[in-house]
Amino acid sequence: MKIVQYSEFQLPQGVFLCYDDLNDDPKQAEYLLSNLSGAAGLDDHILKVFKEESGKPYGRIDGRKVGISVTHTRQFICCGLYLHGEIGIDMESRERKAATGLRKRITHQNELSLVADVETIRIWTIKEAVLKLTGTGLRTAMKKVEIRENKNNYFKVTACGVDMAVLSIEIDTFWLSIAYLS
Repeated sequence: MKIVQYSEFQLPQGVFLCYDDLNDDPKQAEYLLSNLSGAAGLDDHILKVFKEESGKPYGRIDGRKVGISVTHTRQFICCGLYLHGEIGIDMESRERKAATGLRKRITHQNELSLVADVETIRIWTIKEAVLKLTGTGLRTAMKKVEIRENKNNYFKVTACGVDMAVLSIEIDTFWLSIAYLS
């Protein structure tokens, strides 16, 4: 298991991430989230995990709601914990080939020039992380998510009438995007 540290990628204060090789254990995400609690300086048994009606996971620490998000690829599982609000994460292989026409289906008309040099799979991870944060997931068309600013690895995004920030980083051969309310 690898815990991603703040100093490595300039994670927002209160965001903790870890990833590991994906295995067949149905409790692997719970195990990773427990380890994240420890990394956050909390008793690893204090975090309780629940799901909203939409299926979006969230946590409670001493009665206080905290953000949780889980993503996986064929190789890895990644979990995120945000002590100060909602979080959404997505991870995809940089080697994954985008289907013909995908970019057109997921790109908002106002962002065309802003994301012209951004890989399609990276745009996908940014937008899926945002939709996980909102709790709608892919029930909301990605085209409705608008990337408004692109500075290095930081993106400002609007979705469902809410402004948020996304940090999109490369880990090994993967894009990992972390959406959080800024």
